[in-house]
Amino acid sequence: MRFLPLLALVLLAAAPLRAQSEGPVPRRVVPGARVRVQEAGAEGRRFTGTVARADSARLEVITGAGGRVLAWDRVELVEVSRGDRSFRSAMTGLAAGAFLGFAVYKSYADHRYPDGAFNGLAAIVKGAPVGALAGLGIGVALGRERWRPVGGTSFRPYVAPGEGVGVTVLLR
Repeated sequence: MRFLPLLALVLLAAAPLRAQSEGPVPRRVVPGARVRVQEAGAEGRRFTGTVARADSARLEVITGAGGRVLAWDRVELVEVSRGDRSFRSAMTGLAAGAFLGFAVYKSYADHRYPDGAFNGLAAIVKGAPVGALAGLGIGVALGRERWRPVGGTSFRPYVAPGEGVGVTVLLR
């Protein structure tokens, strides 16, 4: 039983680290990918654009104001877009708003008309659509682009729906 810690250490050392397996250029930083780049240094400017070229020496990104070319040692963090989630957020807001609108109007109607036989129907007809429209508006407003870090030196926890909870350690 005394050999188990040694065995665990050997197995851990033999397993490839995520940063080691990606090589000098992170595999998700490919031409055409939408990226958000944080420059290293005191100013640490952040910009968003599309990768034009990425090799072991530098990263070329096309932004709205033209192109930017950075050596990898000037890059603190690169994040690749996981896509826009506004439709999913809108549908979630729509469903939550409809349920909440129904519940609020039903509660109001039950309190105002305690003997009302059609309070549930009135809540469906009046409360649910108003709540759904409000939820849709909130869902669209809150829906935004999601980002995944792929480069730089970083230690950050993350919670990703559908992927779980963990800690990302990114080494260059």
